[in-house]
Amino acid sequence: MLSELLQNKLRISLDRLPQPSSDKPKLLLTTLPGEQHGLVLLMLENIARLLSFPAINLGVQTPVSTIMQAVEAHQVDILCLSVAESTNVSILDEQLQRLMQQLPPQVRLYVGGEGIKRLSLPSINERLRLLQSLTEFMHSLENDTGLVTA
Repeated sequence: MLSELLQNKLRISLDRLPQPSSDKPKLLLTTLPGEQHGLVLLMLENIARLLSFPAINLGVQTPVSTIMQAVEAHQVDILCLSVAESTNVSILDEQLQRLMQQLPPQVRLYVGGEGIKRLSLPSINERLRLLQSLTEFMHSLENDTGLVTA
């Protein structure tokens, strides 16, 4: 019940925030199949809006093929994935590898949440950011100067 109340408050707060800037990079927020926790997506959406970034929240459990369609259709600059600690690491590694191979070269991938602590993906990749906190997410958005929008 507390989670539902918090989600409702976050949705209401989105309506009260100013519209995002069209000259900022566009974000796509989601989780991969098997990941059912969507509260953090609403938190990320609120943070993005506070920083004037346009964000599209696809919700939870989005198949890789659907993510790729949304990236293309919305001309996304940053794909943001939330990963819980309980996520199956071997499946997650495989899905993230697939995403990195399929994402257009100009699209960045931000992956955050407790589940990233167990990933085997190299964090030394100019397109991949493994973020351990909402503060790191904010910092990355504000300082990722390598992003260019059309």
